[in-house]
Amino acid sequence: MVRALKFCSYYFALILLLSCHNKSDKIKYAIIKFDKINFDFGKYKWERGVEKKVFFKYRNIGNNPLIITDIETSCGCTIPKWNKKVVPPNKSDSIEVIYDSRKLGFFNKTITIVYNGENPIQQLTIKGEIVYPGTNKSSN
Repeated sequence: MVRALKFCSYYFALILLLSCHNKSDKIKYAIIKFDKINFDFGKYKWERGVEKKVFFKYRNIGNNPLIITDIETSCGCTIPKWNKKVVPPNKSDSIEVIYDSRKLGFFNKTITIVYNGENPIQQLTIKGEIVYPGTNKSSN
């Protein structure tokens, strides 16, 4: 009987320990939520030195502070700018993405956000079409 009670006590303690462990795993991550993850500049005419910009607004909906550790782009023509400070839970910020349009035609670029989430990568995309000045035709 004493042996059965010890076994039950150990079993109960193990279950309690495991359930606490799982909860702490879930709350150690930030969760990033973007208002939009895709942006279409549409068709526009090329102008020397003109850059197109878009802001991707996001919110930390997790229980822990959000830290964006890196932002990578698929091309040097796409430049991300962001506040490198910690974003507390339930607070918002934004990432500015600048596209330096030097070539005519369609474009589709990827921006990869690396942060301290359980799934630590979030991708954003921008696209559009640049046409010759004075026409509606691209080089394609």
